[in-house]
Amino acid sequence: MRKTTNLADLVSLRTLEKIQDNFAEASGISCVVRDLHGQALTKFSKPSRLWQAVVKHKETAQFVQEKLLATLDKCLRTGQIEIYQRYLDVYAFVIPIHINDKIIAFFIGGLARTGNPNMELCLQESQKLGIDLDSYLEMYLELPLVTLEKFEACANLLKIIGSTLSSSAKEECNAKAKAEEVSSRNDILEEKIAQDSFKLQESEELYKQLFLTINDGVYIADIQGNIKDANPS
Repeated sequence: MRKTTNLADLVSLRTLEKIQDNFAEASGISCVVRDLHGQALTKFSKPSRLWQAVVKHKETAQFVQEKLLATLDKCLRTGQIEIYQRYLDVYAFVIPIHINDKIIAFFIGGLARTGNPNMELCLQESQKLGIDLDSYLEMYLELPLVTLEKFEACANLLKIIGSTLSSSAKEECNAKAKAEEVSSRNDILEEKIAQDSFKLQESEELYKQLFLTINDGVYIADIQGNIKDANPS
């Protein structure tokens, strides 16, 4: 994966989390921002009890993490929204966040079901996670029920939000670059002034030594003939 700018350097985490929270509240779909390596940059908005139980199971957590990383890699190559089955018939989407035509992070949203639970699979999963079936089904049914069409519409809405975010971050990045350029020029100018001042000081010292040690008498007078300075000779 390409090394690039950290999104947190351009946009505050508080702003990102506010965007997530508003989206999750409006759509009912959970959301988080992750970096290129799949690490969360923000706190999860609208986390589900089922997902919290799933990620506590080492084997299952590793499986869903591998699926996520594979999807992130695909998203890096295509630059497009990727919708995939994250767990059983629970879907998620990955939306690339671009800055200066480079993907630097992702919106990960979803954990929504598209239908009623498959009882056979739910029984297997509840046993694997060590949860009784009724509790497992209760948590499963708490997940938002959406059609794939609505799911895609929510993903596209978040993509538009991401584009707006990218434009704002790009403008701020350009402003910082200009400020750094001005600061660099000021540093160069200050260094030049310091060098010229040192040279002037050297010239004055050389003139002073010459004025004091020359064998001929030398004096400095103003326009009225008043002597202002004279050497020992």
